Amino acid sequence: MTNKTKIIISSVAALAVILVAVGVSIAWDSHDIVEPLQIESSSAVEEKPVESSASEDAAEKYDIPPILPLPSKEEKETQEPQKNEQVVTKNPDGTKTTEIVRPEFEKPEPPEPPKVDEDKATDPEKPPEYTPEQKKPNEKPDEPTGGEKKDGQIYVPGFGWIEDEGGGSTTTIAENMNPNGNIIGY
Repeated sequence: MTNKTKIIISSVAALAVILVAVGVSIAWDSHDIVEPLQIESSSAVEEKPVESSASEDAAEKYDIPPILPLPSKEEKETQEPQKNEQVVTKNPDGTKTTEIVRPEFEKPEPPEPPKVDEDKATDPEKPPEYTPEQKKPNEKPDEPTGGEKKDGQIYVPGFGWIEDEGGGSTTTIAENMNPNGNIIGY
């Protein structure tokens, strides 16, 4: 490579780096910063006129639900259950995110335990009484054990009686085989 070619390549690379840096800085500056809303208590809420045209544009684009104070315990008991709400938020990168917000609820009281009839309750100090049928252990039918042979068949658990074909294996050792299994001469 000549010096002239090296200078051209380095200047093109420097120009590319500068263009990437400018593009990144423009991308970072183009995002609108969304500030969180501050909720005031219900006694201090006053109607204030809206002076910004940006909030009017946002109200036209999005259906913004009103912010209501949380109900008291008495109001919660008398109110109907709330349904899930769908909330759409705008991310800093310009995309919209849809979330489903579920209402808060209180865990209900557990039910009372069932009442036990005193006449039917058994005495814990008295030993249990069993009928003769209950005293017999569970008897399994005569099932052969694995490997039992009868009439030229063998019993295999899970398969039953199958023909006994011997099942043995034969081993042959070649005359030209080393003890490690390699064949000599090949």
